[in-house]
Amino acid sequence: IAPGYIVKPKLYNFAEYGVPQFRERVILVGVRMDTGFNFVHPKPEYGEGKKYPYFTAGQALKGAEEVPHNNEHQNVKEKTIEMLRRIPAGGNFTDIPKDSEYYVKGMISHVYRRIDPNKPSTTIIAAGGGGTWGYHYPEPRPLTNRERARLQTFPDNFVFEGSITEVRRQIGNAVPPLGIARVVESLIPLFEKQYESIDLRAYDKILKEMTIKNRLSSSI
Repeated sequence: IAPGYIVKPKLYNFAEYGVPQFRERVILVGVRMDTGFNFVHPKPEYGEGKKYPYFTAGQALKGAEEVPHNNEHQNVKEKTIEMLRRIPAGGNFTDIPKDSEYYVKGMISHVYRRIDPNKPSTTIIAAGGGGTWGYHYPEPRPLTNRERARLQTFPDNFVFEGSITEVRRQIGNAVPPLGIARVVESLIPLFEKQYESIDLRAYDKILKEMTIKNRLSSSI
């Protein structure tokens, strides 16, 4: 598309950018060639051996029960509660002994998956039902939508509209605001025109000679 764009994809794990959730997504940034702006994806700063430790699910959920919006608890069967009591932090349905009356067959790791308060949560999903809501620890219950929103780094004053199911989908389909903030910050110099212009066509040629796998992890 004239005048031409340089497109830089990168595989992000948002837990490495301060989000209390292991969530992998590919982000593509396209910059017009004639700007001469050499966008570079921000480096991850959170995790083992990095500048900061991971932001944990336990830290993110602290005080969440006091938020008045989108904090409704779902009705849970007593059998489900007993099942959850048999699943440790970070575990799922596979932790229930097969000879237990509460054993449940499952095909995916989402089934009766509980958070580990000492780590970022696993990926918050939009779907529900069949034991895939996402479950609290240590309380044997599903996460509330506000707790899901906390794990997605939405501020407490952001009010979601709709039924519990509709709100769960909105949250699960969203990009974590805190995770994408670093990308936005890296683009600000372009809009403020405070950068040293370079010939982007040379970089574009290098990128086009790389495999998609290598481009996703490139620092160019």
